[in-house]
Amino acid sequence: MLASLLFVTHVATGREEIMDIQNGIKRIRGFVESVQTWALDRRLREEALLVHTAKLVESGSLRVGINDSVLAQFEVAPVRNEAREDQKLHCGWEIDDDNVTASTGYYGVEAFNLLDDLTERGEVRLKHLSRYNGCSRDSMQYRSVGNRQVPVEYTAYYLQWNGESVLFAVTGFDETRNHWQVTIAERGDGFWKLMRDGMDDFFVRKHRGKFLDHAMNEMVVKTYRRDDLIYPPDLSRKVDQLFAAFSRWLVDPRVPRWGALLIGSPGTGKTTVGGLLAGMKSDECTFVYAPAADIDQPGTLVEIFRHAKLLSPCVLQIDDVDLISRDRGYYEGPSMTSVLMEQLDGLSAETRLFVILTTNDAQAIDKAIVKRAGRVSNKIVFTGFGPCLPELLLRGARSLGIALCETDIRAAVTEIGEMANAFSPDEARNACERLVLAGEETPSVSSLTAALKDTFHAFHSKDADVTHLD
Repeated sequence: MLASLLFVTHVATGREEIMDIQNGIKRIRGFVESVQTWALDRRLREEALLVHTAKLVESGSLRVGINDSVLAQFEVAPVRNEAREDQKLHCGWEIDDDNVTASTGYYGVEAFNLLDDLTERGEVRLKHLSRYNGCSRDSMQYRSVGNRQVPVEYTAYYLQWNGESVLFAVTGFDETRNHWQVTIAERGDGFWKLMRDGMDDFFVRKHRGKFLDHAMNEMVVKTYRRDDLIYPPDLSRKVDQLFAAFSRWLVDPRVPRWGALLIGSPGTGKTTVGGLLAGMKSDECTFVYAPAADIDQPGTLVEIFRHAKLLSPCVLQIDDVDLISRDRGYYEGPSMTSVLMEQLDGLSAETRLFVILTTNDAQAIDKAIVKRAGRVSNKIVFTGFGPCLPELLLRGARSLGIALCETDIRAAVTEIGEMANAFSPDEARNACERLVLAGEETPSVSSLTAALKDTFHAFHSKDADVTHLD
């Protein structure tokens, strides 16, 4: 019966092939024997078998899947000893071994990463994911953590560790903490201690000194040289002071936390400051980039700061911080603003963080954040690019292959008058791009002047303000 079910028909080629039936049967039966050592009832062992064979097919180890009819050919024996009533776990599992303990705690995503690491090192065997409490595959709830889909609730990992079976059951998710509630059932509490003590150490070993995003995934960061950036004189002086402070901060632990709130319109180079710091950091210093748009709940913010503290010395850059600092009372639990203030206030002397916050709208930020020196080290306003607009235009023209001389550029900037003070670096490049799209490879002064005026009206005129539209 089983042999007939492991017969594969290749419709596309019109040929029929028979896979290595004996090898397939051996693999599946070996897994069935292992399943019987776990704390599972019959239904759950059957489900584990289905999932396992599906993974074998996916990996190429088997050429055909297994369904309920195939499963029926196997004798999946019941658990030998009925679980005692006092051995029932609140998560719905029953353990048939004596001296079983259950420890419940909250774990971050590094717990799942640690499980992967232990499996690769051979310390944990037969790691397997299954559902329980009547959850079907379609009804499972997952949470995106970087590029990983982690089950939120009613999920179990069955493990063999140090010769014993261990149940690692996910029983819920705490959005405030951004952690999973996990129950670990085992004889003794060795695996629970391993997870508790090993997570932070594993996390630090894996991530220290790297460039990370808000979910602690390694990322590619574009680093800059100071000469790559053009700032007006006063702004240039303040930015250079920030860089000098960062260089001293890297080697002098007496000031554990420093940083700045960078204020300015989009395209003025605020985020680029982080790229400069990334190029300056030492190999021991970690860089974490966390746009506020990716911080969807207080627990995510708490977790970002917790990771940054573990990885200190660390540069933590939160872009568009106004998105998470003006919504007190929005959540039923702690507001994002309150959590942000708590995290900025709760840094110990041993925690070394260089915090960069950026915003396009300083007025929207809660005053309790910007008015206290202990939360914001200093403020830098990115404005007044008028004096360096000719240099910005010259660089933009050269990068696009446009034949513009410095004399013509200065004449056009003079022609637009006070408009020049409103331009950002991105808007200067936008004017040059308008010349390219107009076919102006060798533009005249009047053509450049027209492009500058068009750019200004596009971003600074009343018509550019669309907030009044329904």
